[in-house]
Amino acid sequence: MKKNIFLLSLVAMSFTFTGALTSCSDDDIKLESPNDIDQSNFYKTESDFQTAILGVYNDFRTNGLYGNTGSSNDIVILGDLLSDNLIFNPFGRRGNFNASNWIYTGNSNGTSLYENSYKIVSDANFLLSKIDNLPSDSDVRKRVTAEAIALRAIAHFEVAKLFAKIPTQSADASTSQGIAYLTEFNFTAEPSREENIGLVYSKIIADLEKALPNLPTGYSPTGNGIYRLTQNSVRGILAKVYLFNGNYSKVIEYATPVVNSVSPTSKENLQDFWRSITNEGALFVLPFAKPNDIAIGGNYSQGLTPATFRAEYVVDKDFAESFNQETELERYNASIITITQENYDEEGPVYAVKKYMQGKDGYNAGVNDGRYLRVEDVILTLAEAQYLSGNQADALTTLNILRNARYSSYTGGESGDNLFEAIITERRKELSFENGDRFFTLKRLLGVSGIPAKYSQGIQRSGEGHRADGSGNPSVVQTLPASSVKWQLPVKQTTLNLDKNIGQTDGY
Repeated sequence: MKKNIFLLSLVAMSFTFTGALTSCSDDDIKLESPNDIDQSNFYKTESDFQTAILGVYNDFRTNGLYGNTGSSNDIVILGDLLSDNLIFNPFGRRGNFNASNWIYTGNSNGTSLYENSYKIVSDANFLLSKIDNLPSDSDVRKRVTAEAIALRAIAHFEVAKLFAKIPTQSADASTSQGIAYLTEFNFTAEPSREENIGLVYSKIIADLEKALPNLPTGYSPTGNGIYRLTQNSVRGILAKVYLFNGNYSKVIEYATPVVNSVSPTSKENLQDFWRSITNEGALFVLPFAKPNDIAIGGNYSQGLTPATFRAEYVVDKDFAESFNQETELERYNASIITITQENYDEEGPVYAVKKYMQGKDGYNAGVNDGRYLRVEDVILTLAEAQYLSGNQADALTTLNILRNARYSSYTGGESGDNLFEAIITERRKELSFENGDRFFTLKRLLGVSGIPAKYSQGIQRSGEGHRADGSGNPSVVQTLPASSVKWQLPVKQTTLNLDKNIGQTDGY
C-alpha cells in the first residue's frame, strides 16, 4: 500500500522510550510506530529492534482495532452491532448507526479497521526490511522476526474476514475476490489484490506457521505470557484461521495443545477478568496501562450510574434472557447489567454491556485491557471442529470443559443438531461483546453442510425494541439474507483514490 494510506512518518522520534526494553510490561508496549523513529541511528542494536516490535504491537491501539474514537467502530463492538446481539440506542450519539443497519457507502463503511490494519502490516514489513542489521544467530532477531511476521498475518486476517468472503461462506467463496497481501515494505508500490481469498488464507497460514517455532513456549497469564505473542497464542490463532478455512483436522492439531495446557477463567473470577484484575485464561492481550488511557468500553456506553449512564448500543432482549441467571449467574453478571438512563430515557431500563464498562482499580471507567484471544475461544473452536469432523463424543467432552467452568449445573449429553446448537450457543454467550465473534460465526457458517438449516439463511433479528422489556426502538433493518453483498464491507473511496489497483469490493 502507498505511504499516504498508512500515514507512515519517517521523521525524528518525538517521544521518550521508558521501561526495560527487554521486558514486556504494560508500559513497554505503549510505544509509537517503528516508522516514527529517526532511522539514521536506529535499527542497529537488539534493543532497537525490541523497541520497534513493541511499536508494532502498539499499532493495535488505533481506530477500528482498539482505539475508541467514540464512534463504536472498533473490533470490540463492530461484529456485535452487525449481527443480532445488539440494538442501537436512540438516546446515544448515533455512532455507527448506518453500519448497524448494514447501510454502507464508499466513503462510510463504519470502521477504520482496513486502513489501520494495513498500517500494522506496513510497520511489520518495515522492521523486517532492517532485520539483517542483526546477526543471523541472534535470539532477539529470531523472536522479533517471528513476531513481526505473525502480527502481519493477524492484521491481514482482520481485513480478510471483514472485507472479503470467508472460505466456508459458500461453495465458491475460496475462489472469490481476495485482498492485498503485503510481505515487503515499499511505500511507492501500487499493490493489487491476491487472485482469490483462498490464496490469502494460505498466506496467512504460511506466515503464522513460519513464525511459530521461534516464539516463546510455555504460558503465564502475566508478563511475557500474554502481552507478546507466544506459541500458545499463535496456535490458538492458527486454529481459528483454519476453522474459517474449513480445515478441521488442522484446527484440532493446533487447538488441542492449547486447550490441554490453559484453563479457562473460573466463573468466580469473571468480573475481575473484565476489570483487568486477572488475566486468567487470556492468551493475547493488548494492555492499557495508564489511568486515563483509551477507554475501549466507550464503544458501548458512558457513565456508571443511572444519572450518568448513556448507552450507544444495548443488548437484545431475547439474547440477554437466554442466559440462565440461576446456573450461570457469574457469566451473566460479568457480561450484562440492567440499568436506567435517567437523563435520557424515562421509560425504563435497558440491558447494557458490562464487559469493558468498568475500569481497572484506580483507572477511568472503560479503561480495560483489550483481550484479542482467550482460551475459551480456542475451546469452542476445537469443539466445533471435532463436531464437523464427525467426532461428536470428543466435541461434547471439549464443550464441557467450558461448561464446567461456567455453570453450577447443566443437563448436557447432547448429540446431533442439539450438540451443534449447544456449541454455537456457548460461543455466542461466552464471546459476546469482545471481538465481534457473532457476525463472523454467522458469516462463516452460511455454506457449511451438516448443520441446522437456519445457519444457511442469514441474520434474522428478534424485532425487540431497545429497552429491557422489549419496548422502544427496534433495529431499523431486521434481516441480512445469505446472498447479500453486505456480509463484506466496501473499501473507502479515499483509499481507492490512492491505490488505483485495489478496486472496490465486489458488488459495490
